[in-house]
Amino acid sequence: MFSAICELIAPAGGPLHENLARDAITEALEQLYEKLILAADSTDLSALNQLTAGDVKNAVETAIAAYIYNRWLLELGVKIEQHAVTPEQAVKLERDMKVYVSDAVKLDFANVDILTVDWQGTSGSELLENLFQEAYGILEVE
Repeated sequence: MFSAICELIAPAGGPLHENLARDAITEALEQLYEKLILAADSTDLSALNQLTAGDVKNAVETAIAAYIYNRWLLELGVKIEQHAVTPEQAVKLERDMKVYVSDAVKLDFANVDILTVDWQGTSGSELLENLFQEAYGILEVE
């Protein structure tokens, strides 16, 4: 079922940014699966009917953070190829950035009802782009 949700939201085989979104959605769905099914040691999918708004918000935040982080990783690879970042710096940046992006998403979306954002429209795109630019700025400083 989780695979079907992912396929519906972000089908495979699209452009790179859509594949990054698919990976991010997969990570969020995996987290939900672990919480609802594995943690409860159950195969009963009826737990999905009991998702709270907080559960959904956490899943969306996880997907956003994963998308921003995965997109940032691509840029880190470019910086490594350009010799603008050493492999040692890259390892440290990679480790620190995962936490940074997750915290930035929670902070930036603390007062945003992410369940009502039009993610296909300008407002959703701008929110994602601002987060990415914030993360990318750290690479520029290095």
